[in-house]
Amino acid sequence: MCAYTTPALVRQKTGLTSSEITDDEIIVAISFSDSEIENTTGQKFGNGITATEYYSYYPPKRVDDVLPNRLMLKHFPVQSITSFLILDSTGDTSSTLANLSAAEILADTWQTADYFIDPLIGNIELSSQVFGFVPKRAKISYTYGTPTLAPFITELSACLAGMAVTVKYLGGNYDRVNSYTVPEQTYNKGDFYDRGIKIIKQLEKKSESLYKQIGKKQSFQIAITSGGFF
Repeated sequence: MCAYTTPALVRQKTGLTSSEITDDEIIVAISFSDSEIENTTGQKFGNGITATEYYSYYPPKRVDDVLPNRLMLKHFPVQSITSFLILDSTGDTSSTLANLSAAEILADTWQTADYFIDPLIGNIELSSQVFGFVPKRAKISYTYGTPTLAPFITELSACLAGMAVTVKYLGGNYDRVNSYTVPEQTYNKGDFYDRGIKIIKQLEKKSESLYKQIGKKQSFQIAITSGGFF
């Protein structure tokens, strides 16, 4: 997978020169920032990313209840459906549904004889069947992503990596002299620590703003009671 940003953009965010931080150090920081983005959002960003998901169904017990026929894939936009199987309670394939190629989805062919998919949000609605009154699972293999990386992902990666390399730079220069005097001359290079802290705060604020655009994965809490409603 390609990195979400570049050393040049990180330097642009931080103002750090090649004599202050190397490209190799920035590349390491970018790899960590990209992992942080994926862990925080619960998504990967790129083109042609493969995924396989299982969905378990335990349908209603009443005969007059509506049988489930919808799935929500975890990742989107969906680029292709490479395998779509309905498994029975033993894990064997009970039926094989149609695939959708990347070319078909790109041409806005979002419907097969078996289901309709909205690739932009990962919603699938079965049309040829529903899940019966026995436990069944759907196994779906697909690809997702976009040919062009969204600019705010590149921006976010640069901000996170920028904070990391700035902290590294500050730590490596804890004993730096900010000013010195020689006969009849005084040199002041500025307070590099104050400069670094300001950069970090600005990048942190920008990162939070970008995360709001992307969305962070939700945390779930499960409450267990001894019975009744709450």
